[in-house]
Amino acid sequence: MEQRISYITLGVRNLKESENFYSNLLGWKKTEESTGNIIFYKLNGIILALYPVEALASDAETVPGARCFSNFTISYNTRTKAEVDKVIFKLEKHGVKVVREAETVFWGGYRGYISDPNGFMIEIVYNPKAEMDEAGNIL
Repeated sequence: MEQRISYITLGVRNLKESENFYSNLLGWKKTEESTGNIIFYKLNGIILALYPVEALASDAETVPGARCFSNFTISYNTRTKAEVDKVIFKLEKHGVKVVREAETVFWGGYRGYISDPNGFMIEIVYNPKAEMDEAGNIL
């Protein structure tokens, strides 16, 4: 198996509310393959998909809220510490829930956490050890 992840699919309670968060508040553009039943965002080599939680749980033959179903975070890496503060401040002004204020962490980075409408945690982080190319891909 090659070392890569192609899709991350979030099981969401309200597809329209989640689409509004990612499209309007974060400013991401959904792909043409998006439908009324599933939304896709092409990121840096990965697709983020939003899919109704009941349908995703059914597809995985589990139930919404099962322990193995949602214990992870998504990280958005920035190029500077100041960019972390800028991103979080802008999102908070638009009503996005800040779960943890930005702060320096023991490994030398700087990060804070926000939450999408479903409670999925998004880490806004500057990692001085993670070099990025012009497109934002981690090298």
